[in-house]
Amino acid sequence: MIDLTGKTVAYYGYTGVIDSNGVTRLCQAFNIASNKKADYIYLCLNSLGGSVADGIYFYNHIRALPTKVIMHATGLVASIATVIFVGAEIRYASANSMFMVHSTTVGPYQAVSAEQLKTNLVYASGEDERTERILKERANLSEEVLLAKRTREVYLPPQEALKFGLIHEIGDFILGVGNQVVQI
Repeated sequence: MIDLTGKTVAYYGYTGVIDSNGVTRLCQAFNIASNKKADYIYLCLNSLGGSVADGIYFYNHIRALPTKVIMHATGLVASIATVIFVGAEIRYASANSMFMVHSTTVGPYQAVSAEQLKTNLVYASGEDERTERILKERANLSEEVLLAKRTREVYLPPQEALKFGLIHEIGDFILGVGNQVVQI
């Protein structure tokens, strides 16, 4: 793991859904740390996923920051949270963490017309293209995994995540003495 001795690091934890409220709080915290010229922003992440649109927004926000971002999977990083996760420059996973990817889902709906179903298909297909493009650019997920995620949930333990480039190293999060974590 990177030696952060002597560096200014803003430590955060996030456990929750990826939605407008959560992403707004995360971006606000990241902006404050970046504006204060932190050397690194360190996020411990545990999320079942959520809104693709909000996740893509946060991914792009992370990539645009001048401050380097470190993410540490400390639980489950699933669905759009996996896309967010690969936005970080440096990525770690605790030995007992897990990643999950799957295709975009829409619904539930009670009664929809054929045209609404077609629109939903176009939307979901477009979101799948965006998320797969990011996962290909930022990690080395195999075509086998990308194909499998189109029909089912694919779970990747840390050893597999390391093999596919989702993470750079496996190790537990340890907060150094004198540092604080802000839970968002």
